[in-house]
Amino acid sequence: MMVAFQHIETTQNVEQIQGFFGTMAEGQGAIRLQIVPALEASGLSSTEVAAKFPAVASLDDSWVHILNDMTPMIGAMSDNVSNYQAIASLPPFPLFPWFFVLPGVIVAGLALTTRATRPSRASSDELEETSFVPAVPVHEGVS
Repeated sequence: MMVAFQHIETTQNVEQIQGFFGTMAEGQGAIRLQIVPALEASGLSSTEVAAKFPAVASLDDSWVHILNDMTPMIGAMSDNVSNYQAIASLPPFPLFPWFFVLPGVIVAGLALTTRATRPSRASSDELEETSFVPAVPVHEGVS
């Protein structure tokens, strides 16, 4: 999906799309305010204009819906160019597991080497032979 949008989601292209949208709005305004009134002034009724020019009538009828769909989409595209570019600069998705596997292997390797180099504990026989020496000196006569 990122590849599909790489040529679209740029600042230059989004600004160009915004310009196209402005041009379409001017054209629709001319249809509504100049062309249809001129056709009606020539003697055609609204029904006749719609019958002779169905694409014009369809665009005029659908324009508010088109406007409501296109405006938020173009705004979202414009607002998210930098977000798209940041995500597009990430490494390919198949590499993501390795960002977790490799550190895990390194930590496991360090744990194993640390365990192998750590001195072994004394056996239970050796522990019984050592005498107990208290950490705090005991004073006679103090209760």
